[in-house]
Amino acid sequence: MNLLGNFELNAALSQSDDLLARSKVQMADCGSIWPECENRLAHHCLNSLCGELERARKAASKCDAVVLSWTTRNLLEMSIVAKYLAVGKENRRDFVEQAIGDFYYFMKTLREIEGPRGSTDAMLEELKQRTQSDYRNGGSVTSQKLAEKIGLTTDSRFKLLSKLSHPTPFFTIGGTSLAPEVDTSFTWDSYAGVLLKWSNSYASEILDSISQRPETGQPAEQSDVA
Repeated sequence: MNLLGNFELNAALSQSDDLLARSKVQMADCGSIWPECENRLAHHCLNSLCGELERARKAASKCDAVVLSWTTRNLLEMSIVAKYLAVGKENRRDFVEQAIGDFYYFMKTLREIEGPRGSTDAMLEELKQRTQSDYRNGGSVTSQKLAEKIGLTTDSRFKLLSKLSHPTPFFTIGGTSLAPEVDTSFTWDSYAGVLLKWSNSYASEILDSISQRPETGQPAEQSDVA
């Protein structure tokens, strides 16, 4: 790895450690910010953030561009979800309804393909009763739709990260080895720190959104989470 890439990666790894520590503190304190009925939603967001950022950190240290791109894209989408949830109670209620609808669709389709397992039928009936009819066909919860609802523009990095992590022709057929005459030996190593820096920025946005008081949309006072 060249000197610039090494410096960027070390700085990004250090920032990831700080964000993970902040996430764990905030996870323990989110009950003092979010109402009891919504505390679990905030807790799940923070728990997912920790898992993705730890995965991104490990991938960056191994210069694994595919996994790092995937986790960075996940954090990008999670940052949109967190901003959507922070807008107000109506958004949070709508998000939960859509998520339950997606789960119903997932389990219903899985049962149709593989048959029932255990108490699948009883669970499906409960989910059907719980889910609004508009949300029973799946595909409701997408970051793009949530972004549009709160006036966010599409992040140009989304498509790039998708191409790096999904089995596009570029990666399926061999990536940079398609052009052996071109010296690409420095590229992935150099950009590992950049991708992790992006992961960190999305993680920071998630933490900022979760730290807002749901009823006001304003950051919690330091005394609230001390």
